[in-house]
Amino acid sequence: MLHTLWSDCSDRIADGENEMSFGFRKHVVLFLFFLAASGCGKARDTSCTVEKTGDTTIMTCPDGTSATFTETNQEYCSVTDNGDGTKTIECTDGTNLVIPDEDDGGRVLVRLVEEPPGENCPRGGTVVESGMDADGDGVLDDDEVAGISYVCDGTIGGSGVLEGSAVIRNALDVAILSGYTEITEDLVIAAPGLSDFDLPALSRVGGNLEILDNDVLGNLDGLSNIEDVGGDLWIDGNPAMTDLLGLSNLTSIPGKLMVTDNDSLDHIDGLSGISTVSGWLFVIGNRALLDVEGLSNLIRVDGDLVVESNFSLENLEGLSALTFVGGKLWFAGNYVLESLGLDSLGRVDGSFWIWLNPDLPTCEAERLRDQVLEADGIGGGVVITDNDDTGTCD
Repeated sequence: MLHTLWSDCSDRIADGENEMSFGFRKHVVLFLFFLAASGCGKARDTSCTVEKTGDTTIMTCPDGTSATFTETNQEYCSVTDNGDGTKTIECTDGTNLVIPDEDDGGRVLVRLVEEPPGENCPRGGTVVESGMDADGDGVLDDDEVAGISYVCDGTIGGSGVLEGSAVIRNALDVAILSGYTEITEDLVIAAPGLSDFDLPALSRVGGNLEILDNDVLGNLDGLSNIEDVGGDLWIDGNPAMTDLLGLSNLTSIPGKLMVTDNDSLDHIDGLSGISTVSGWLFVIGNRALLDVEGLSNLIRVDGDLVVESNFSLENLEGLSALTFVGGKLWFAGNYVLESLGLDSLGRVDGSFWIWLNPDLPTCEAERLRDQVLEADGIGGGVVITDNDDTGTCD
């Protein structure tokens, strides 16, 4: 088994403590560590120092990342001396790497170069080049390369159930996770340079599913087979995101559902299968959002319902099936909002706020208030202000 020490850029902070990005316990291969490190703002063509003492090898990269493996612990990976100055590392996940041998205290460099789709890697991948630093300049020159191996997209990682959490920061992370059907804890997709991805086998995330700060990711089609999320669903800060159709198989959210600050998102139809949200429902700061028809099957929100600062949102008629809000209802700062709908809403456990919607006739807000009061009531205070007092209602 290979043991790794991950840098901060491959950790995510949760409750003040670091968690390993992928939760790998059986199949992390030494060189994959360096491929993952390339997603933290480093060039993929990276020179890393390897120092060997006895049966222990330690790799160190210029950004401070390091990895350690011990040859004597080979439950999942074996190391074979080829008798020609190189060694082969073979692991149960199918990884096969060749590295040069060296004297104790010797200096070996590793260089990672992108491999285009072709004979070596049908779907592309990464070339792992290694060799002795003969001239001592700290750079692996072409004539110093003694070992070449390939880590191909779609052929690494595992399958079945991944115990723990996972973070996707680059295309390699996607390849590592592509065979898993379930991730037992959280999945975070936070890859600023990733324009698309595919997790074709994934059907369940046991914890939170977080899609955060992906600068060029336009859709979530890579999650089209996911059927169950065990915690929160958070989609935040994805400026190029235009639709959520990849989430169409979800039927409920046991935690919070937050769709916030996605500037190009003009509809949320991919959420149309969801009937219950057990926590908050926030739809905030989506500048291009025109409607909420994607919530047309939503019946119940057990926490707060907040629709705020969606500057293109014209109506809330997509919430026509909603009957219950377990927290407060808060509609504010939607500057072109003209109508509410919500004809089925009969109970709001918390306070009732409809304010700062300058195009919304005040009588629309009052109509909804009276409808809920006449049904099962409002549990908190009522504030209706700074809407269009001159507007008319049918």
